[in-house]
Amino acid sequence: MANIDMTKLRTAAEREAEALEAERRGMAVFRLAFFDACMGTSFGNGTVMDAIDFLLSQVSSQQSRRFDAITQFERWRPEIDAYLIAGVGMTPDQIDDLFRLAMEIERS
Repeated sequence: MANIDMTKLRTAAEREAEALEAERRGMAVFRLAFFDACMGTSFGNGTVMDAIDFLLSQVSSQQSRRFDAITQFERWRPEIDAYLIAGVGMTPDQIDDLFRLAMEIERS
């Protein structure tokens, strides 16, 4: 059995986590690209946009207005986790993929 240096393995995992965190800090898209990605991404019985629309129909008018006022969606902002993880039920990986798609849409 090979002797594995756990320090190097942990360091590799830490490097991966740091790279993901850096990628997330750079994930920012304007509203239209974000909405296009949400409308084009299946989730549950519909799309991510359907889930967001349902969530917004259940929150206070103040919270709904705050969401409507967002012009640039940034992955690192706590509101993204509040809406998409806690509110809609997406996983962090699903949100990362959604932002990657939105960034691709914005570039095209």
